[in-house]
Amino acid sequence: IDHATQSIDMQYFIWEYDATGKLLLSRLIQAANRGVRVRLLVDDFTIQRKERLIAALCHHPNLKIRIFNPQTLRSGPITRGLEFIARFRKLNHRMHNKLMVVDNRLAILGGRNVGDEYFGFARKTNYLDLGVLISGAVVTDVSHGFDVFWNSEYAYPGIFLAKTVREATTRRALTSLQKLPYGNKVRFRKAHIPIRRDDWSQRFADLSKHWHVGSARYLQDSPAISSSSQQHRFLNEPLKLTDPKHPKEFIAVTPYLIPEKRVYGWIENNTKRGASVKVLTPALSASDQPWVYAHYAHHRRELLWRGAELFEFRGDVLNPIRTFTDAHPQRAKKIVFHVKSGVGDRKKSFIGSLNLDPRSMKINTENGLIISSPPLSRELGNYFDFLMHPKNAWKVTTERSRGRGKFYWSSRGVTTATAPIKGWRAKLGQWFYAILPLDSQL
Repeated sequence: IDHATQSIDMQYFIWEYDATGKLLLSRLIQAANRGVRVRLLVDDFTIQRKERLIAALCHHPNLKIRIFNPQTLRSGPITRGLEFIARFRKLNHRMHNKLMVVDNRLAILGGRNVGDEYFGFARKTNYLDLGVLISGAVVTDVSHGFDVFWNSEYAYPGIFLAKTVREATTRRALTSLQKLPYGNKVRFRKAHIPIRRDDWSQRFADLSKHWHVGSARYLQDSPAISSSSQQHRFLNEPLKLTDPKHPKEFIAVTPYLIPEKRVYGWIENNTKRGASVKVLTPALSASDQPWVYAHYAHHRRELLWRGAELFEFRGDVLNPIRTFTDAHPQRAKKIVFHVKSGVGDRKKSFIGSLNLDPRSMKINTENGLIISSPPLSRELGNYFDFLMHPKNAWKVTTERSRGRGKFYWSSRGVTTATAPIKGWRAKLGQWFYAILPLDSQL
């Protein structure tokens, strides 16, 4: 943002109005003040009660905000809830994409939304996540993909969220975002994050020494709602990462795992040909959606029977993991697993917003990159090996592939036949969530 000279396009499912969200907004305003065209597209999921602020910011001549698939009734939770029920099929369709494009030269994609917990500044929960910085010809495709969403009928101009906005309101909104609260400034300074625009030239020069060279294809869904029978999405593309004739290894990493039939078929097809298929997903202690974990538990046996090796990332992470999750000296009480990726034969990889669950595969819009770069894929593969190490994850096995054989969880020299769920409340919650008919919406 600080080095942008022409344009900044940002597209996110969640943009929290917390310390990180305000810091990024303030930098966007600084860029707009110096003549950079800024476009921000955000899903309606988390912008409740921010309508007047968004409308006010849109009065800046170089800053425009659009909201994806917004609700019409916005006066309170009851009216919003009633409208959601009445227009369920349309309003259940959310934009889960995450991307940032600057000057059509550099772009960032991955699993991160905008908020303290995604950048290591939350006190309660921080996310272990993954993103990729790219340059080259594929950035043009990413930029075009943003334009498709920006110009779609689902992108509602934020300036119309409030009927009238006084000029003084706009001035106050722009001014307030230039003055972060003192406590936030202290937290950022301790983590060596500059509060004002900085010169990152040396950082870019150092970064250029570590680029991985390769080719990439950008994938994204259409912003339009499709019937589930027509919605094959781009899931088939990440599943093609292994050699079609002689597959050796595939690593699937997802925070939400509720596979469908084609995923099971793909796993069995690869394992029967001698390939190793490893699946990494969080244990309950590292999940932010316990209802998803409850329904994922129904799929463990089938995954193992099809030949997959199954790993559940531990929530009680050791200090080496903290270097990826906490902005030192911040230290969150809990770490949540949010990585969405795949690596095939250590030659090709996928990084994006796609989860292996019905909501990602059939309801929300998603985006990502298929990257052909053995050096990058090897680095990712080694990183995932580290996350699946017995120090960091439980390996799940079963004494019988079919039937009612026991499951075993092994990690840090301990093997247990009880799922790593602590406390009677958590166990009761898992039982309750598991009986709810939620699979298709998770």
